[in-house]
Amino acid sequence: MILRLAVLAAVLVLVGGIVYAFTATNTVPATQAGQSSQATGAAQIAPAACISRGVVPTTIRVGVANSTVSGTAGSDLMLATNGANEVLNGNKGSDCLVAGSGGDTLNGGNGGGTDVCIKNGNANVTTASCTVVLP
Repeated sequence: MILRLAVLAAVLVLVGGIVYAFTATNTVPATQAGQSSQATGAAQIAPAACISRGVVPTTIRVGVANSTVSGTAGSDLMLATNGANEVLNGNKGSDCLVAGSGGDTLNGGNGGGTDVCIKNGNANVTTASCTVVLP
């Protein structure tokens, strides 16, 4: 009986050692499950009010406090900063101009295309040559 228990214990130790050795030599490759990498462009962050009116910007232009920013010949997403007075000039193409919290001036372009000006509920925003959208 003691011999049988000793043989059983030896077999269990042998099997355990083989299982341990097998799992210790397996490596699990690193994955990127749950991660994604994608470039973000102007069209991905443009307000729905612009996209729904056919304005799909390709360039982002951001105002600097108390400055004048002009758009490109293409379609632009132009953003004013908060608390400053910027002038955003759309130029050519279809542009999306978004006011900040200051007394901004949003000028759509005269070069064709559809220009959308989003006032963000700010009564101090002046607009010209664009479709005005209130949030």
